[in-house]
Amino acid sequence: MSAFVQSKLLPSWYSIPSLALGVFQSNPGAEAYNAVLTALKLGYRHIDTATFYKNERDVGRAIRDSGISREEIFVTSKYFETSRWSYQRVAEGVRESNRKLGLGSIDLYLLHAPSESFTRAEAWSALEDMQAEGIVRDIGVSSFSEELKLPKPSRVKPAVELHPRFARRETDKLCEDQGIVMEANSTLAFGEGIAYQELPRFCQTEAIGRAKWQSWTIWMSTSSVVGTRSSSTRFRSGHLLSIVG
Repeated sequence: MSAFVQSKLLPSWYSIPSLALGVFQSNPGAEAYNAVLTALKLGYRHIDTATFYKNERDVGRAIRDSGISREEIFVTSKYFETSRWSYQRVAEGVRESNRKLGLGSIDLYLLHAPSESFTRAEAWSALEDMQAEGIVRDIGVSSFSEELKLPKPSRVKPAVELHPRFARRETDKLCEDQGIVMEANSTLAFGEGIAYQELPRFCQTEAIGRAKWQSWTIWMSTSSVVGTRSSSTRFRSGHLLSIVG
């Protein structure tokens, strides 16, 4: 585990680094590959990708080329499908992600944005079976709200854009009550920035003299969530680590 970043405990009892590099804004090919390689050299140990990003192969190649032990790096990917979710399609999607990454297994796999309510149980059951096979270690959901929650019962509880302007307090409370780890994607709200008065009081104090994106990162690092930040520049990636370290 990188000395820079704290971690949270998942239901599997494995740790997830509290800050991830997300490659949503990294184009497939050299850009995604170099962003991941640079982040790993700086000390990141959590990389967040998805089928929708179309750069899983580049992420896997960068991790293999980094010279860092696979066991030290936490990888998240996500299944995305615009048509009807089904058990078979989700299971095939997980296997395809694993093949593209080429890392043996995936540490965390998420259902990316909700499909029709009557297909969610099938999709979640597929993830549970992929977990039982050892293809993925932990499973969860992305961009689900309390109103779009999974049908009950399920064998495994899931491990959502979240930032100071979109705090989702009801969802946060639900996750806390259910023992679910919340991961905050787009913690900088795609670079919109934030007024200092919108930050929690403790963040206002620490934010004096910092850029707005740095203040948002302080908010994330002092909360109970895991944060994913997209950055393809060495400067910002390094500064994010210095803030949360």
